[in-house]
Amino acid sequence: MLLLRLCWAVALLSAASAADNVTDLYKLPAKVLIGAGVSALQTEGAWNVENKGESQADYLFHLGTLPFPGSHDDAADSYRRFREDIAMAKQLKLQLYRFSFSWSRLLPTADSKHPNDYAVKYYNDFLDEVIRNNMTPMVTLYHFDHPQILQKDFLGWENETMITKFTEYADFAFNTFGKKVKHWATINEPNFYCMYFNLLFVQSGELKPDDVDTMRCMRHFTLAHTKVYRLYQEKYRAEQQGKVGVSIVFFHAQPTTNKPEDIYAAEVFNELHVGTVLHPIVYGHYPGHVQKLVHGLPDFSDAEKQQLKDSTDFVGINVYSGVTVSYTTNPADSAVSPVFGTAMKGIDFIHFETPPGMDFSSIKPDVIRRTTLWTWQRYGKPIVISENGYGGSPSQGIHDHDRAYLRSLVSTVNEFGIDLLAYVAWSLIDCYEWSAGYRLVQRIRRAKLLILSTSHPECLQGGSTM
Repeated sequence: MLLLRLCWAVALLSAASAADNVTDLYKLPAKVLIGAGVSALQTEGAWNVENKGESQADYLFHLGTLPFPGSHDDAADSYRRFREDIAMAKQLKLQLYRFSFSWSRLLPTADSKHPNDYAVKYYNDFLDEVIRNNMTPMVTLYHFDHPQILQKDFLGWENETMITKFTEYADFAFNTFGKKVKHWATINEPNFYCMYFNLLFVQSGELKPDDVDTMRCMRHFTLAHTKVYRLYQEKYRAEQQGKVGVSIVFFHAQPTTNKPEDIYAAEVFNELHVGTVLHPIVYGHYPGHVQKLVHGLPDFSDAEKQQLKDSTDFVGINVYSGVTVSYTTNPADSAVSPVFGTAMKGIDFIHFETPPGMDFSSIKPDVIRRTTLWTWQRYGKPIVISENGYGGSPSQGIHDHDRAYLRSLVSTVNEFGIDLLAYVAWSLIDCYEWSAGYRLVQRIRRAKLLILSTSHPECLQGGSTM
């Protein structure tokens, strides 16, 4: 009888310990900031108001040659209504507000000696309002829009001159706003811009296929990021004490099986997709598979490699979904979406088991786990989930996607000791989503989810839905 009671006591203690372990696994680390994001091009509107210059995106979308529904001209009117947006973020009890500066609004002629005073006031007011409402601003310097004059004069990111112009712009931004900003992302999704916007310029008839090169474009973005990082490190960090990173979009590939050839196919895709940007700014060179497989790869000089190495304070990951791939010996079986295809020229052994496009309308919490873990194990840098969410039609109901993603993310962070700085839901308000216009609704629709997740971490542990 005594033995039975002892066994029962041990069982109860084991169950209590297991419950504590589960609680710890889903406990949100105290330092992690929870926020939401927007971008200037997609939400500000006021595309030609108060001396704003024309951006390359304004020019491209106004040509009328792209089959895009709706217009970004007015967007969510955040230029005029930003205080309402920030008040809503405060009501959601967010701790971080991610947004971007419009380069063409601040520097209409791309000349830092002639800034737009209206824009300087606007972004100062914006930052003041975020801070007044007890949120931390995270500013992206470049979110797909640069002055059209740079596109006209030398094809923008296809030309190395862009590195110098971007650095001048960043210098102006750090000097003008840096005392109010502690978290900077230099560039949003350079890998997506080089794959997607290149196609748009060609599709619109503005450029010929030979005018654009994905790897060349990404090389320029990577060097621009590094030059801006070094600028901040040498000129501003001592006084401003901020962090500077970059955000990439990552549709992580997992192998169909554990066969070596399928694992190889997945690794090649991941290195081509994000390693071409992240590997150089951490290790100073391209990843091995990229060096071996990409013919005509525009490499870095020895001096550039020295500058590139360890040139980011954090890695921002925009996570929505992933892909499943296998190795194929039949090139005809390696069909890939045009967007991914621009980075995979000559790579004909990757077969996509899942549709080889970019999926924004599936809820797959395991994707955020494997994406975060892959990035952490590869690069060991602090991580910001700079975008994550669900995109569906306005008529679709959205239930527990935020909690599902957060639950998976937090458990992964705690299990593997990942240094997570922030989680940013995309997006706070309706955004103009390129070829989807406003048909792909990604705004936060269920405020209760984020309120509970931020104020009551125990809600991440599961239980009944709300």
